[in-house]
Amino acid sequence: MAMKGISLGLHRISRALEGVPQKWDAIHVAGTNGKGTTCTYLSALCKSFGISNGLFTSPYLIEPRDAIKINGTPVAQDVYADVNRKILADDQARLSQDAAQEALSLFEVTTLIAFGVFSRADVQMGIVEVGLGGRLDSTNALRRKSVTVITKIGLDHQAFLGNTLPEIAKEKAGIMMAGVPCVVDGSNPPEVLEVFRQHAASVSAPLHLTTSQPGLLETLYDSELMPHQAQNMACAIAAFQLAYPHLNLSVEKALPILKVVSHLGRLSWLNVEAKHPSRKEKPILIDGAHNPQSAETLSTYVERRLREADKPVTWIVSVSKQDGKDAAGMLRTLLRPGDNVACVGFSRRETMPWVEPLPLETLREMASNAGAKEVFESKDGLEEATRWAVETAKGGPVVLTGSLYLVGDAYRILSFPMLSEFPPITRQQWRRLHSTREHTTSVEAMTSTAAPTNLIVVCCHGIWTGGPTNGRAESEWLIADFQTGETPTFVEHIKAGLTALRDGYPASALVFSGGPTRKETPLSEAESYANLAAANAYFGILPPPSSSSPPCPSPFSSSSPPITSLIHTDTLALDSYHNILHSLLLFRRLYATYPQTLTIVSHAFKRPRIVDGHCAAIGFSLDQVRYVGIDPPGMKGAADAADAAGSVSTTAAASEEEKNEEDDKGNEGSSGNGSKAGAIAGVKHAADEWTVDPHGVGPSLSGKRRARNPWGLADTLFASEEERIQSGLVTRFVDGHETLVEDAKRPWA
Repeated sequence: MAMKGISLGLHRISRALEGVPQKWDAIHVAGTNGKGTTCTYLSALCKSFGISNGLFTSPYLIEPRDAIKINGTPVAQDVYADVNRKILADDQARLSQDAAQEALSLFEVTTLIAFGVFSRADVQMGIVEVGLGGRLDSTNALRRKSVTVITKIGLDHQAFLGNTLPEIAKEKAGIMMAGVPCVVDGSNPPEVLEVFRQHAASVSAPLHLTTSQPGLLETLYDSELMPHQAQNMACAIAAFQLAYPHLNLSVEKALPILKVVSHLGRLSWLNVEAKHPSRKEKPILIDGAHNPQSAETLSTYVERRLREADKPVTWIVSVSKQDGKDAAGMLRTLLRPGDNVACVGFSRRETMPWVEPLPLETLREMASNAGAKEVFESKDGLEEATRWAVETAKGGPVVLTGSLYLVGDAYRILSFPMLSEFPPITRQQWRRLHSTREHTTSVEAMTSTAAPTNLIVVCCHGIWTGGPTNGRAESEWLIADFQTGETPTFVEHIKAGLTALRDGYPASALVFSGGPTRKETPLSEAESYANLAAANAYFGILPPPSSSSPPCPSPFSSSSPPITSLIHTDTLALDSYHNILHSLLLFRRLYATYPQTLTIVSHAFKRPRIVDGHCAAIGFSLDQVRYVGIDPPGMKGAADAADAAGSVSTTAAASEEEKNEEDDKGNEGSSGNGSKAGAIAGVKHAADEWTVDPHGVGPSLSGKRRARNPWGLADTLFASEEERIQSGLVTRFVDGHETLVEDAKRPWA
């Protein structure tokens, strides 16, 4: 089956894989909608148990290598290029021996790169998303499948897969394998489920419908999730349970992990204020909906969560010209009378030259027929379309949708530079990560039966992107200019946190706290700190996996949880106030209780602000707070110097502070250019700001928070309304930011 550059079939890739062993197990995921999100959920579950994993999804958003990730991090450019060269050379050698053979297709090459990268990284599990269909898709060359998954089926790619749901389902069912369990989204129509039942029986594959698992969907539906989120989570949880039955994953344990997982380009928020200063408060919603069913899902979300009664929604839309695309139907689903639409094209991709956008005049006519009030044709591209949409919306919601290729343009053009502009994870780092992977936890670990009583918070200040020196070289870090020379201090903070965990085991839990504050990478500061600790074998502070006599004074009982299962990451914090509050809420989410004591690790000069300021504002007893302060060399004595100087009131000092020291996370999405002298002078100014605005809701501190939020994280405290009610906290929203009500009683008081 071939059409416009797409050539389905397994004969070419099977030939390329001859004699190449698959060293890793695989979870193979097909479906029309939700398969990419389900794969992302599975990767998060693997990371939460310290299972090293590779993730292959398609299409890529920014550049080809971002479709391949190891433990959540895109493959390094040099590794991607090296594997690519080898695959092309091998294919050329085969063609030279037999001219009658066909060359590999572009997607087959990408699939082989993913498989090769997984083998080089020595992952335990490969999570592989089907590219198109299933039966004849190149990913179906997988030989070691632990579980197969089929998500929601809808009408898409009819020219390749068929014009009816049963025809499309038959193609998707082709990933089933004899003796390998297959999880199917039980919310599919009856005629689709019947196709899956018949095919599973014909190939002797055990079939597991998510609707047949007692309590699974009921619990998820009760958790304030959108229906499609619950269905995708159910598929991921059921698949993980089948792949790892001995880990006893329950829905209750999975929910805290999956609720904080975001899938780039699916109901994601993108802050465009750097490009469009007129939009101060709200980022734009981005979703790659590209078929009628996904348009229905997006429409439901917009109507329930986004549309305001007195304001229209303004849409930025591009749709592929691909055969079978129901663009007019999608627009009728999304638009309401009075909505505004900016019609725009998307960038053509060298690897997929057959994919092209619908002509603007055709899209304009469809939008007008669907009830749009104002329709704009952007001939100059996405920046012009976004500028028009933001201005036309007049503060109302803006949504970008219609194509994953348009979503890729949005992240590339509106948000941040190409991935190649920041240092990647290297092959050497992978090897080191693998050597300690039994206790790698870069996402929240599971709830322990005996909850700890002490919470250790390590406040993060930069992002380690990986590299052969394991953090010793400053070039491996994303930091602000004024932080030059400070990365060894960040490593000392990690060591101090690990030491506190070791000495307090098993009554302590450690949280690395810091969000994705750099526009160059979605990797959070917290995850990077956890990765660095694991890559360095926890600096010898924690016992190795096989050690029977750990090198520490605390008694490691066999009945206690593994010490590394008590390491977690808070990936939501955007300043030092957030470090404390979000870590407390994460602790409760994991252990169903709040800690009795706090141990905080950060710069010594920030102690007054964090302890006397944030902890007091949050209402945590200062008698139960222990502070471990370690300053960078140039900042030693900063707090004392500021006290001696008195209140800093000069504009210059305040300016330096805003650029530098006040950036608690150490970066604002772009390099700072201040000096340490300015930072020292600004310590008192920072303390004064937080004294006046203890919860950081005023325009100055909340504005800095927004500047450190290039990925548009929602500034809320809870994953669901149920969690908000159970927390015992009273909160309010101020200009879109959720904060504590100052005089309300605290559950930890």
